[in-house]
Amino acid sequence: MDYNISFVDFKIAFTILLFTIILALQLTPLIYLFLYLLKVSLNYIKKLPVAEYTAASFAKQNRANETILIFLTQKCKPFKHIPTKKIEEILNKYNYSLDKRSSFEEFLFKLNLSPDDTDEILHFYNVTPLPYKEIKISKTENVKFRNNNNLFISVGVLIVLIILYVITISLFELDFTKLFLTISFIFIFIRLLLRSIEICFAFYNDIKPNIKIKRTNLLGSERITLALKSILEVIILSTSIYLISDVLKNYSAFNYYEFTNSLIDSFFKAIAIAFFNISYNYSVKNLFFSIESLIAMTHLLQIISSVTLISISIANYINLPKQNIDYELIVRDHQYYLYKRIHSTNKYSPKLQKKLHMVIQ
Repeated sequence: MDYNISFVDFKIAFTILLFTIILALQLTPLIYLFLYLLKVSLNYIKKLPVAEYTAASFAKQNRANETILIFLTQKCKPFKHIPTKKIEEILNKYNYSLDKRSSFEEFLFKLNLSPDDTDEILHFYNVTPLPYKEIKISKTENVKFRNNNNLFISVGVLIVLIILYVITISLFELDFTKLFLTISFIFIFIRLLLRSIEICFAFYNDIKPNIKIKRTNLLGSERITLALKSILEVIILSTSIYLISDVLKNYSAFNYYEFTNSLIDSFFKAIAIAFFNISYNYSVKNLFFSIESLIAMTHLLQIISSVTLISISIANYINLPKQNIDYELIVRDHQYYLYKRIHSTNKYSPKLQKKLHMVIQ
């Protein structure tokens, strides 16, 4: 009897063990997939706060790379024969800065050219000054384009929000409209958060005292214009957030007249906060996962952005020279000359050249 009981227990234990092994084998791919997705998600979340700033830096570097590639194609004979598609594939796959020697060497080796062509291109790159004037102009155009583009996006977001609200309130039930507004609120808040971080990073880095030579040709007045446009962008995004918050709080009493009033009030509130009418009166109840907490954060984001743009950036830009100052490296008689050029328009004036110092090769 004892033997039979032991045998039965063994069969049960063996069955459970076998079932566990089969289940583990079945679940292992799912576990690995979950861990991989978790790793990717964490990496994405870690990079998300500076995603806008990274994208802006990447766009400026792309414009600089394009300028350098045009220069090399025109001036360096072996580089002319490299297929454009091959260059684009490598630059899209790897984040190279072609104005830096080490990065350019890595890019060149990825092209898999013949040793003679590689050596000739590298020699040309080492002894020939890059077209820094054109690089700065391309970066300047990129900065202006992104600044205008981000402002237009914020205006577009507000206009689309108003149109879709009118459509949903006319055609759909109350619950669907509330869901639409809540989802819109979250996405607009994320947009405001990312833009505020990018704006603060970009303008703070632009006025750091250790940066003596600017990377663009923007005058002080043009930088002030960019700062004012960024303030307006934050105001419009904040207006959208305040508007949605008012609608969700008083939804049952809202009609088109009340909606228009709330839109105007939200815009005036955003302007007042942007110009330091702080009036912070929020509590910390339900700090997370609530509309009220995100409104409080929106208020703080506006204040931080305004301090960066008005009190720090614009105050520094006012003191910048009214004329554009640029530097150019010129090779003459096997010697390097660094010239300081001063000009008040986009055209250089050779009469205003000033030799700063000379380096013997």
